[in-house]
Amino acid sequence: MGTTVKRYLKENFVDSFKLVDRRLIKKKINGLLLGQFISLLIAGTAIFSQLLVIKYGVNMPTAQSLLNYILLMFYSIVLIRRGTFWKTIKTKSLMMIPLAFIDVEANYVVVKAYQYGSITSIMLLDCFTIPVVVVLSRIFLKTRYTLVHLLAVTLSIVGMVVLFVSDLVQGEDAGGGTNPLLGDFLCLISSTLYAISNVGQEFTVKKYDRITYLALIGIYGSIISGVQLAIFERNELATMDWNSGATGYMVGFALCLFIMYSATPFMMEIAGATLMNLSLLTSDIFGIVAAILLFDRQLSWLYFLSFVIIVSALAIYNLSQPHIKSSEIKNLMDDANKAGDIQINESQDGANTDHIKDSIIINNDQEQNVTQSPSTSDLLTLQNSSTSLIHQTSDLSSSQPQQQQDDDNIPV
Repeated sequence: MGTTVKRYLKENFVDSFKLVDRRLIKKKINGLLLGQFISLLIAGTAIFSQLLVIKYGVNMPTAQSLLNYILLMFYSIVLIRRGTFWKTIKTKSLMMIPLAFIDVEANYVVVKAYQYGSITSIMLLDCFTIPVVVVLSRIFLKTRYTLVHLLAVTLSIVGMVVLFVSDLVQGEDAGGGTNPLLGDFLCLISSTLYAISNVGQEFTVKKYDRITYLALIGIYGSIISGVQLAIFERNELATMDWNSGATGYMVGFALCLFIMYSATPFMMEIAGATLMNLSLLTSDIFGIVAAILLFDRQLSWLYFLSFVIIVSALAIYNLSQPHIKSSEIKNLMDDANKAGDIQINESQDGANTDHIKDSIIINNDQEQNVTQSPSTSDLLTLQNSSTSLIHQTSDLSSSQPQQQQDDDNIPV
């Protein structure tokens, strides 16, 4: 009897868990490595911007970003090969032009901030996107947040206040530009613009696809940047000493930005938003290392205090997932089903409300099947489909304001 039970458990559960464990571990490792690569790219844009200011006195934020948008235009080749280029231009330009303008100005303001502030403060102050994203997502995407998220927002604000005090105390002795407080305020403005751009990107990517977003951002970003460059930076462009050092830094900045734009969607697919955001926390550490080794920055204890507070806030925020409305559960499952990953079975419960039964099946040479229940926190629920154990989600017609049963009913 005992041997039979052990054999049944091994055949139906243990082997399946081992199969998925290997796949999950490989997926997480790839996600972590890609996350650190993107983190280095973010630090690279900051380093190149600071070097241009300190070594060459370059003050051309639009010119720095223009090459990035020109490179992004090459994604339109995919649309041309699909035969949807002109249709995409006609139907999506009205929405993408404002998003491209916001994205261009966000890059403009953050590069401008390096004229006045230091690399460490500017990189750390990008946490201001948290409260802005929370507000915008709640208003436009109807995302529901918990008290844990509010705690993270509060901590990030406290950390920013401490950082402002640190820059106020040190002044120009902090290193970097000539007016650290002005640089900090410009960074807050750019973070607000980035938050708006991120929410718009999330909406656009979900409604269309990533290639469409990148291609149109590249096209309209290039046009907007070109016009802005001709109006505001033509004199600087004409008088700039185009030596190999300055040119190399500008190209390095643009390449880092372009690769970051291109790699982020793949990171989202491989690891999800949570792991990506947590992985990108190391960009601040890279910024500290660069400030000490490259720019001889003297960091006060107030800066390290703000660093700990802000990183803790970011970790808390990303480890606690927003609630998703019950009416969106079926939409999420339908989207995954279109990708060929989820099989959705609907059944009628008498004359009452509909229920959704789900099972995600991963085949291993058509012999082993592993079931996964969809969860808003990107957790995997593993079961063998041969046992016909199907997890039933909460009633879609429920009037409860928040859905937490995805996590409550995870079988172990």
